[in-house]
Amino acid sequence: MVRAEINPDYAITGNNSKETAYNIGNWKYKNIKPCVIDEKQNEAWFSFNMSRDEQIYVTCSRHDNLEGMTFSIFNANTMKELRRSSKIADPSSFIKFLAVSADGSEATSYLLRVVRGDYKEKLFF
Repeated sequence: MVRAEINPDYAITGNNSKETAYNIGNWKYKNIKPCVIDEKQNEAWFSFNMSRDEQIYVTCSRHDNLEGMTFSIFNANTMKELRRSSKIADPSSFIKFLAVSADGSEATSYLLRVVRGDYKEKLFF
């Protein structure tokens, strides 16, 4: 088995709670680097902002062995869960992916939680 060390300059690590969420800032000004969920962690969190008149979709490609992986969007001020997705957007497509939307009319500060599901190794996305 080959093991690789993760350089934090090239991947997001350690964002496994809402308190340690990776701060994206305003979503449209960032090109986000890959994230790694360590084998001992269950989830990754991100915080981001958007204007009230905006709507975005968060997507991630997914393989069949990632059963149970979910995305959840929360209002960062109230921690109310606004949306959750665990269904593959188009199961027949060549590249399977999860998607969840955020609507700026509900808040301007959000948290995104990615839960790993059944996958047991380091999860890169």
